[in-house]
Amino acid sequence: MIWRLVRDCAELDDNSFYAYYVLCSRFSATCAVAEQEGRVVGFALAFLGPDDPDVCFVWQLYVVPGERGAGFATDLLDYLVSSQPRPPLFVEATVAPGNTASRRAFQALARRFRAEVAESPCLSSADFPDSAEEHAAEDMLRIGPLRQS
Repeated sequence: MIWRLVRDCAELDDNSFYAYYVLCSRFSATCAVAEQEGRVVGFALAFLGPDDPDVCFVWQLYVVPGERGAGFATDLLDYLVSSQPRPPLFVEATVAPGNTASRRAFQALARRFRAEVAESPCLSSADFPDSAEEHAAEDMLRIGPLRQS
């Protein structure tokens, strides 16, 4: 289902079905879907760093357009952080400068966990060689350290 949402969405990078299968099956503890009335309205795909388990890297966060602003992104991010046996100290994600919805979601996460947001350049548009059209640059957001209540 996640793969179909991404495939039909121009906002997200479309990866192979297999990439989504591997992430959701092998890293299921850090992947989540948001449902409303039996339909998937959003998802978060993430993983804990294999070299640094204190970092949860959010690969994709998405809420369907008609459900944005209803708190699904908040719930998904909170789940990623709070559901771990050992909660991560940091959340990282790459976000395009113009992706205000994702930026707001990560800034709100930082406020809820009384954490700082550090931003640094990560990928330039030239780093995306297979894009049919020019891909926006992406900055790295690092939220943390997270303070658990």
